[in-house]
Amino acid sequence: MEHKNIVATIYLKNGQAVKGMDNFEPMGWDVISLARLYNDSGIDKIIIFDLSTAMSRSKSAQVETSAALRMSRSLFMPDACRLL
Repeated sequence: MEHKNIVATIYLKNGQAVKGMDNFEPMGWDVISLARLYNDSGIDKIIIFDLSTAMSRSKSAQVETSAALRMSRSLFMPDACRLL
C-alpha cells in the first residue's frame, strides 16, 4: 500500500512565522505552537524556510536553531528535524 507524506511549511522572517514567501505579515502564532498544531493535525514533516536577510540571519541563527531543536523535542516526527 502506498503511503503519502503530508508536508507542512513554516516561513520565518526575523524569527517570526509569516504568512508566506511574498507576504511577510506575521501569522500571530509562536513558531513552537504552530509546529505543535501541525503535529497534532497529523503532518508527517515540516519544512522551515528562513526568509531573513543574510545580515539578520547571522544574528538570529542561534535563535532559529534553538527553536528548531525545541520543536523537534515536542513533536512526534522521526527524522523530521534536520538542520541543513
